[in-house]
Parts: sequence; C-alpha cells; structure tokens
Amino acid sequence: MSELAIGQQLERKENTRTSGLLVRLVQVSWRNIWRNRRRTLLTAGGIIFAVWLLVFMRSFQAGVFAQMADISARAMPGHVQIQHSLYEEEPQMEHTIDEGMAKSRLMHTGHFNFVSSRLQGSAILSVGDKSTAGMVLGLEPEVEAQWNGLARNVKEGSYLSAAGEVVIGEAMARNLGAKLGDDLVILGTAKYGGIAAHVGRIVGIFKTGSSEADRSLVQVPIADFREAWSMEPEEAHMVVGVSATLFTSEEGIELARRDESPGVEFKHLAWQDLLPEVVSMTEMKDVSTQVMFYFICIIVVFSVANAFMMLIYERTNEMGVLIALGMRPHQLLIQFQIEAFFISSLGLVLGIGFTLLTLWPLKEFGLTFPEAILENYPPDLVAMFPERLYPSFNWESMRIATTVILLGVQVAALIPSLRIFRLRPVEAIRAEN
Repeated sequence: MSELAIGQQLERKENTRTSGLLVRLVQVSWRNIWRNRRRTLLTAGGIIFAVWLLVFMRSFQAGVFAQMADISARAMPGHVQIQHSLYEEEPQMEHTIDEGMAKSRLMHTGHFNFVSSRLQGSAILSVGDKSTAGMVLGLEPEVEAQWNGLARNVKEGSYLSAAGEVVIGEAMARNLGAKLGDDLVILGTAKYGGIAAHVGRIVGIFKTGSSEADRSLVQVPIADFREAWSMEPEEAHMVVGVSATLFTSEEGIELARRDESPGVEFKHLAWQDLLPEVVSMTEMKDVSTQVMFYFICIIVVFSVANAFMMLIYERTNEMGVLIALGMRPHQLLIQFQIEAFFISSLGLVLGIGFTLLTLWPLKEFGLTFPEAILENYPPDLVAMFPERLYPSFNWESMRIATTVILLGVQVAALIPSLRIFRLRPVEAIRAEN
C-alpha cells in the first residue's frame, strides 16, 4: 500500500472519530442542560422575555409611527406629489406642470387610489370691511373629499361641492367676523402679473388643530382658481397621489421616478419630503428605542454569564474527572458552547413564537386607546387620533435581536468557560463546590 493511500485512510479515520466525538458532545450537552431544569428554564425565560419585549416594542412603535405618518399625509399633503422641478424652492405662479402627464405617471404605477391636481397662490381675503392675508388652494373637491382629512374636519356647514364655493379655517372666520353664507372676496396676482379676483360663498368652516392652516388657508374648486388667476385648463402646481398604505406609496413613487421623460421638468416628492417633522420625530424616538434595545440585550448577556459562572463552579469535580480520564480542555469548552447554544436557541424559538402569538391578534384587530389617556387631550385633538392602533411586525428587530442574543450568549458562556484551561485534574477533583 502506498504512503498516499495510508495517509488518506488515516485521514478518514480521524474525520470519522472527530464527527463521532462531536455527535457525542451534542448528545451530552442536551442532557446536561436538563440536569438543572429550573436554571435552564429561568435562563431561557429571560431570553424569551427579552425577545418578546424588544420585538413587540419595536413592532408596536413602527405600527404607530406608520399610522401617524399616514394620518398626517392624508390631512393635506398626500403620500406623493409631483411638482415642477423649481417649485419647491421657488413657489412662483409660472412654475406649473402638465396635469395630464403627471396624473398618467402616477396612475400608470397602479399603486395610487386617488390622484388630483392643485394650484395655490397668496391673496388678500376680505369679508365686509375686514381683511387678512392668506393662501388660496385650488383643488378637485370630488376627489379630495374621499381622502383629505381637512374635508372631514369641517365643523360648520359642508365641504366644497360646486363652483363659486369656498371653505375657510375657524381662526380666519373669527378674524374676519365671517359666517356661513357670507361672500369672501379674494384678490391676488395672476400668472402674468394681472389682478386675480374671485368672490366665493362660504359654505364650510374647518378646524384642523393647526393654527397656521386654520388662520390662513382657503380652499376653492380648481376651475374657479384657474379662471381667477388666468391659468390654462391643464396647468397645475402639483399633482397629489394617495395610496392604500405608506408602503405601497413608496413602491409607487419608485416606479414613477423610473418613468422619466426627456424634457419634462418633474420633481417627485415622497411623504418623507412633505412631512420632515414627522420623519425627525420618528428618527428621534427610534434612537431612544435603539438604546433601550441594546441595554436589554446586555442585561440578558450578563444574566447568562452569571448562570454559566455558577455552572462551571458546580461542575468543577466533574470536569476534573473528565480531564483525568483523557478528555481535552478544548473539548469541554466546545461542550459548554453547545449547551449555551441550546439554551439560547430554546429561548429564541419560544420567544419568537410567543411574540407572534401576541402580535398577530393586535395586527388583525388593533388596540383601542385607553380612556385614561384620551382624557388628557383636548377633544379636537382626540378626534384626529386613529380609532385603533395596529402594530406592524418588525422583521428587522427580530433579526437583530436573534443575532445579538445568539452571539452575546455564546460570548457570555465563553468567558467563564475559559477557566477550564487553568484546571488541574487532582485539584479539581478535590475541590469543594
């Protein structure tokens, strides 16, 4: 037999012996973790609670923030807007877009349920001998009444339904001494420098909770705006799109941005661009949650390290006997790492299962606001709250929690297990636990 064949045979025997030893270590490790059931269950229970708390907290927070952003987007700006490329920085009357082309771009994605055009301009508003400055917004009432939160916040009268009608904010009505049925005179600067004049009958008074909107905003049908401001029938300052959810709107705007046409000066603004204050608040809250996330992970890791420290001391005699019988220290170390993996895996699997069981009913049926919390807010603000809170399962937090806890437990078990390399069999066997 050649030397090469002998070497291959010895290598196969060594691999077989190594794999057989690893299987035995796995079997022994599984039995060992149940030698002290109470400690194993308490350690796994800590991991279960940590996983549930981390994932449930992040999922609930993500769901609430998504609802807040959706409510804010539906209040006025929409989920997406298409504007002239210069309009956001220079909101001038001449920076308009072709509404047909912009609408077609959003509708073509198949992700937007409502698409409408808007025009806006500043003006002097008068009722009788009282005047104030404000912003006039021309829109499509028949479309926006189906999703616009302002249309649902009309406290007196009704929303726009015909030409020649206007709706104004509660603060503006109070400043002008206006009431339902009064004529509102609007004077502004037309597109090409002339005078834009319009008279509309006040049919509704809204209250949004925003002092700026209630004090300065006026809404009119877009056809009336075009006539008063000398605009072309297809001109619009922005085309607004509203989707079923925030997530589908993000997919839709990505598709719309890909459909760029040469020579068309369009700018696509997602809800994150339209609501920077909501994004800032979400990011700030997310940072504080992230700190709490890792703090809880550290607590779990320290508790596991403490449990394995006790385990090492309790089994000192046993380890001395095993080393005296020929078991190598690194094999004992592998055994303890396998035990740590079993405990962490048990906690993670049960923790994920428990989290899914608690999140699924809430995701389907929601959670109502407690009356004790609602009593602390004014009724007008409470009216803007969603009827139910729905968590959104956060797979990212699940992935991070699983990775951090799994690796953290292995490191926590490794630190006290390094004592094995300093053990002397005779001293270990005689040691008193």
